[in-house]
Amino acid sequence: MKLQQVVSSWAVTGDPEEDKSLGVYGIAFDGVNFWLTARARGRLYKFTVATESFSMVATDGRDGWTNIIYHQSFIYVATEYALLKVNPATDAYSYIPLPHGWYYGLVPFGDRVLIVDLLNGKLLEVDPTTGSYVERVSDLRRPLNMALSGSTLYIAENVGQGQMELYGWYPAIVTVDVNAWSYTRHNVTMSGSPYGIGAFEYAGTTY
Repeated sequence: MKLQQVVSSWAVTGDPEEDKSLGVYGIAFDGVNFWLTARARGRLYKFTVATESFSMVATDGRDGWTNIIYHQSFIYVATEYALLKVNPATDAYSYIPLPHGWYYGLVPFGDRVLIVDLLNGKLLEVDPTTGSYVERVSDLRRPLNMALSGSTLYIAENVGQGQMELYGWYPAIVTVDVNAWSYTRHNVTMSGSPYGIGAFEYAGTTY
């Protein structure tokens, strides 16, 4: 058995005690440096590999900065009210306004980005160049994270005990045909509720 070993660790702000309250959530790699979101305080940090140091690039002081991806030379961050777009070469950033919600899952989709709204149960397709968006799916039940494999999008519905008792919902995986934008819900039996999700193909089968 090969054991894994932690070789280095760094405090995000330089203050380990403050790190405990930041709620570091998402991580992405732009090919040179790492980027992290702090959910609890609405912050985006860059970890510069060459100097092994952190710097805060953007913040709004509000809770809800969650998932993060690197796509076509830009960093994208899901927030409560917008998609944050960052140029990693200059650290310049801008906000793409979205309807008020609580955005979590992000996946690249051609030259666009797909994002889900946990609060309102919607899937949006965002054009980062124009700042426009299209609602592709509604009536989702606490959509949290996503994975895209070919023309099928997989969405984890993070339904808890409260929603089960109040609405009769169940934890589920939703499969979306991104050509027709039709979807099917597959209830799952597990201890807890789906949170993260991944998809890969092996020997002609998608798992």
